[in-house]
Amino acid sequence: MLTAAIKERLKDPAYLDLHMVAVASINKVGAVPWYDAHFLRRFEAAKHYLAEVRPDAVDQFVAGFAPLRPPFGYEIETVNQVFDERTRSRIVEIARNIPQTDRETHENRSFGRDLVWDHPYFLELQAQLVPLVSDLAGRELVTGYNFLSLYGGSGKCDPHMDEPISMYTLDYCIEQSEGWPIHFSDVVEWPTVENSQNWKPSDVLEDPDIAWTTHTLEPNQALLFNGSSQWHYRDNINPGGFCNLLFFHYYPAGCENLVWPRQWHKHFDIPELEPLCELFGDGDADGLS
Repeated sequence: MLTAAIKERLKDPAYLDLHMVAVASINKVGAVPWYDAHFLRRFEAAKHYLAEVRPDAVDQFVAGFAPLRPPFGYEIETVNQVFDERTRSRIVEIARNIPQTDRETHENRSFGRDLVWDHPYFLELQAQLVPLVSDLAGRELVTGYNFLSLYGGSGKCDPHMDEPISMYTLDYCIEQSEGWPIHFSDVVEWPTVENSQNWKPSDVLEDPDIAWTTHTLEPNQALLFNGSSQWHYRDNINPGGFCNLLFFHYYPAGCENLVWPRQWHKHFDIPELEPLCELFGDGDADGLS
C-alpha cells in the first residue's frame, strides 16, 4: 500500500517517472523463493533500477556492500560450554516454560517450530556475547536480533540464506532429544536475479561447485557461521523428536545503513534511489498496491 507521502510526491512528474521505474524493477525481480530472501530481492531490484536511471552508480553501489561479504576462506567456529551452569539452567527454564500465548506459530507448517523473538533475558545475553563473537569473527560486530526456535516432531529447515542483519549467527543448542545435524555450504557469491528465479533446493544441493560440511551440536554448544553467504539446512528431525535452539544474530559495526534497504539512498548519497527505497516495506512486503 502506498503511503500518503508517496502519493503526494507522485504529483511531481519527475518523481512519478522514477517511481514507475522502481515499480518495474521490483516486479522484474519478482519473488525469491527461499526463506529470508527479502534483502537479496531488494538488492537485485536496486541494481536493475540503477542500471536504468543511474548506470554510472551501479558499480559504486555493488562495491559498497563489501563489508557484508565474508572472505571465501571463512571457517565456522564451534564454541563449547558457552554459558556457566547457572545461566544455562535459566535458559532451559525459560525455553521450557514459554506460554503458548507468547509464541509465534506461523512457521509450524514450513519449519515445524514455534518462535519467540527478542526475549528480554536473551537480549541481555546477546549483548554480553558481543566481545566473544567479535573476536571469533575477527571484526567488530553489533547485535541484530535473536529468537528462540522450538522445533517439534515435524521440524525441518530447508536450504536458505539469511539476510545480512543476521550475517553472523551464533546458533546455540539449549536441549534436544538427540543430535540434529545442520549442513553448511562454503561461502558463495550472493545469488542474482538470473539464478534465483525458479530456484529450487536441488540447485544448490546438487551443485558440484559447492562444498558442504556437517555439524552436530550438543547442549550448551554453539556454532558461529555466516548465514548470509552460506547456504544452510537441516533434514527432517526424527519422528517424535525435539530441538530447542537459540539464534543470536550479529552484523558488522558501521553497517547499519547497509542492512536496512530503506536507508540505501542516504548511505550511498544517490538521491535517485529514494523512490525505490521508499517502496521497501518491512519483512517481505513492498508498497506496490
